[in-house]
Amino acid sequence: METKYTEDHFEEFEKYNVLTDKDIFTKIWTEPRRIFKFINDTQYEKYLYILMIFAGMVRAFDRASSKDMGDHSSMFSIVFGCVILGGMLGWISYYIYAALLSWTGKWLNGAGNTSSIYRMMAYAMIPSIIGLVFVFLQIAVYGLGYFKNNSDYLESGIAGSIVFWISFAMEILL
Repeated sequence: METKYTEDHFEEFEKYNVLTDKDIFTKIWTEPRRIFKFINDTQYEKYLYILMIFAGMVRAFDRASSKDMGDHSSMFSIVFGCVILGGMLGWISYYIYAALLSWTGKWLNGAGNTSSIYRMMAYAMIPSIIGLVFVFLQIAVYGLGYFKNNSDYLESGIAGSIVFWISFAMEILL
């Protein structure tokens, strides 16, 4: 006798499907709805703080580049500030942002609380965090010019052009 499974059966199986750390970081690209549902349902927080520290660094490097900090600061002070201060203070700003989203979401009958929104934000930042690799590559090639106002990346030679276009394409894909 053959047992027929309906879609309800498969949803029930998925509910009890435990994901490993590797599954979360690899399947988030192909099955984001499933991964975020698992993170929310199980309140998975294993890598929450390290992800938010890196997210703070991403935000700090973006801000340093967009504000042309290389025009008036040294490379050491920019990188030190982005890594240390961005990492230490960035997670706090994301927590405040999650609290504000939760608070304003209540006006619209939203169900998310601060910690669940914060948790989702941490794992949603994975593509941006991976983009740090390309930021560091550009800093290695362009140096302080990465943070300056009038830097022309395409006139920095063939290697600089290749790094620029590869980084540009990968950051858009991420």
